Amino acid sequence: MDAERLREENDPCADMPTKHHRSGADESRVAQMETGTERIRMERTELQSALQQVMCAMFARNQSYFGAGGPDYYGVEVVNVASDGAQFDLILTFKAGTHYCCVELGCHFSFAIGGGRKPKWISRFRQLMKDRGFAQPGLITINNVHVIVEEGVVCEATKHLTPPNPRRYEYDDGPFFEVDPAQ
Repeated sequence: MDAERLREENDPCADMPTKHHRSGADESRVAQMETGTERIRMERTELQSALQQVMCAMFARNQSYFGAGGPDYYGVEVVNVASDGAQFDLILTFKAGTHYCCVELGCHFSFAIGGGRKPKWISRFRQLMKDRGFAQPGLITINNVHVIVEEGVVCEATKHLTPPNPRRYEYDDGPFFEVDPAQ
């Protein structure tokens, strides 16, 4: 038995049509599927971009007791977005050379400490998404917040050290769920 025939006998997909053996109707269906996939990818990219903008805006509103905050104060990245935008992961970076009160997630991200019962935060989040043309997602779930504390971050707990934060470290927290207001 030659190697090609053996491969065909052991390959459960060997009898499935390949691109080279498709009929005209098959080609048309494949083209439609590819176009639909591209549209979904584009919508998902736009959704992820909107979520990224919204989360950056939410964090930009944070003001410390010593006046620091604003756009670009934190590094914020939204990843692993569900198709409806209701679930995603967040990467939050405390930046080197920037002064923070602390590097505890709950101090900087009120949704994380409210047990999902933060109506002002949720209302603002939903309004910002609506302003960007996205329908209201289901109940919000942030599956994971990956926190990165860069080497050289200045915070109250470490500002006496030289350098202020002598090493980079990371931690994960979550998930954080929006609580259904009807409950």
